[in-house]
Amino acid sequence: MPSRRRGIVTRIRSTPVSYLIVGAIGIVLVFVFIRFTVDDAFITWRYATTFVRTGHWNYSAGSIPPSEGYTNFLYAIVAVVPTALHLPVELFFKLVSLALLAGYLVAVGRARLPRLQVLALLVIVCCNPSFMIMLFSGLETVSFAFLVALLFALVYRDGSLGRLGYATALALTLTRPEGILFAFVAMAWSWVITRRRAQANGLALICTIWGAYWGWRWDHFGYFWPNTFYVKSGNRGDASTQLVNVVSGLVPALIIAALVILIAATIWRVDTFALRKSLRNAQNATPFVLALTSAVVVLGLYHSSNLTMNFVNRFEWQLLFPVAVVVLARPLRPPSEAPLPAAATDPATVAVAEPVDDAPTPDLLDRLAPRRQAAVYVARDFWGVLALVVATVTSMTDASSRFSQLAIAGAAVVLAVAVVVRWGFGSFEAGVLAAVAFTVVVSWAPATEWLGWASYRYRIENAHQALGQVIDAQRFDGAVALADAGVMPFEIHQPVIDMDGLAYTPVPHATFTAADLDAAHLDVVVALSRRTAAGSEWINGRGQQVTYAYMAAHGFRSFAGPPFTYGYWLNVWVNRQIDPGPLERAIRQISARAIRQNLRTDAQVLRDKLFDFPFISNGN
Repeated sequence: MPSRRRGIVTRIRSTPVSYLIVGAIGIVLVFVFIRFTVDDAFITWRYATTFVRTGHWNYSAGSIPPSEGYTNFLYAIVAVVPTALHLPVELFFKLVSLALLAGYLVAVGRARLPRLQVLALLVIVCCNPSFMIMLFSGLETVSFAFLVALLFALVYRDGSLGRLGYATALALTLTRPEGILFAFVAMAWSWVITRRRAQANGLALICTIWGAYWGWRWDHFGYFWPNTFYVKSGNRGDASTQLVNVVSGLVPALIIAALVILIAATIWRVDTFALRKSLRNAQNATPFVLALTSAVVVLGLYHSSNLTMNFVNRFEWQLLFPVAVVVLARPLRPPSEAPLPAAATDPATVAVAEPVDDAPTPDLLDRLAPRRQAAVYVARDFWGVLALVVATVTSMTDASSRFSQLAIAGAAVVLAVAVVVRWGFGSFEAGVLAAVAFTVVVSWAPATEWLGWASYRYRIENAHQALGQVIDAQRFDGAVALADAGVMPFEIHQPVIDMDGLAYTPVPHATFTAADLDAAHLDVVVALSRRTAAGSEWINGRGQQVTYAYMAAHGFRSFAGPPFTYGYWLNVWVNRQIDPGPLERAIRQISARAIRQNLRTDAQVLRDKLFDFPFISNGN
């Protein structure tokens, strides 16, 4: 009966029907979520627009001080290409996203993995709505996760890093600031494994290139970290406080890791050969090294930061999802294909593992055989399973409230059971299931959230983007102050002051005063509010406080703008020195349309726009 059951499982996973089902689900999810572009993506693309128009590498040209509002230098450089060629930038990056997905599928197909592992690697991507949302967001979330996974998968599979590995490491350092940590850890770990001079030379070369880039941007923008760090993470205390936060956050993961290692040490006495080979092989520990590095960043940096636009848990996801990919990147052999090591049948080994006065008898060998087999199961993927455990505890520590959701709690239970079954009985399917269950833990979101992001792009098209186009058509050349540095300023030619400080350096460094607004010749302010009244309840931070006091003192006239959704209005304030009539009339027109279209449920918005793709039609 067991053999028949294995035969059925093998036939199911060998048939193309399973791949067709996964592919069909993937196509549906691509169709639904390719329309999503997050507002923050336009921050990066505006740098390319400003550079092509003026030759200056800044968010705004003119007298606005240099401000680093992006985290992805690589995407900002790539955006210069479609901008210079007068191609729609948003459409261009949709094609980049599809190329990333295609590259992943090709890499999985060429990895020479068991079919069940291939299927699992396809499922965690193609059947994952959260993945599709992040893929098409326009941000670097998925490309960063893929680069981390590829780099550590190369180390896990080959030990050394060739040209592909170092090219990946370089791209990783230019994708996000924390990328240098992951690149350094992967390259250093590769050198620990191989002890080759070539690996040390590659590490030195990549660090030198990154150092030159970091020095350039430090000199150009004037500060060591990008504005995003100071805005979101600048109030995290001194170094000692941050160290305490990291250690305290890591305690749960380290306790579980210690318990697992204690179990391994107990099994050590049963079969020294199996665990010694696994634990002494640094290459086998690569997934655990990645999980621990991700835990340090998630719990030490992200957890204590004020992260905005964290849709579908993207910050945590981009560092923990690669752990599942790396664990599955190397074949997990079924037990039938993994015979006991020679030491398991060698009487001399048994004598060491189980000290007795006399030579072991056949009865003793029979009694110890199951324990030896268990040791082999644990040793085979000890570090991979431990990596999944540490990553899961990291997710629980970072956002414990998420585990109150039934789907996530259920996936965590499945993960725990799969680990026990894998180590207790050596089930190949259980090992793969553990990785898939972990992906569910870090990727799951309520269906209402997925629906909200599917309709999101139409809302900002009717509100933020439409308002930006109206402002761009006006004849004034003074600055525009706003609290939303995304698609709205991307559409306008006037200088922009980001009151939140992501794209305006004086705000996060507390040097912003009314004199800066005088120097920029402030003409228009876009204020966010829960209502259509002239004032705004959303006055958060120094940037908005200074700006609101300035426009009140200078008698700015105000009127209601378009709504984004219920309880979220964009109100406009205009300098009395310019004629507000044409601007107000144009804003009334777009506001009437936004009221009709945006003050509806997400399901209604998506239903009416199901075959309307803004990145094609709006020509941005």
